Amino acid sequence: MIEFESRRQLEQCFASAEYAAVKGLRENSVKTNAIIVEQ
Repeated sequence: MIEFESRRQLEQCFASAEYAAVKGLRENSVKTNAIIVEQ
């Protein structure tokens, strides 16, 4: 589970070069589901 302070922070994380470097590993290793809850 990952918690972000804001939706903008979530979007920045998944658009980052650091995430891009490991995205393929995650996609080929596990099945994931995402649920976004905004308060």
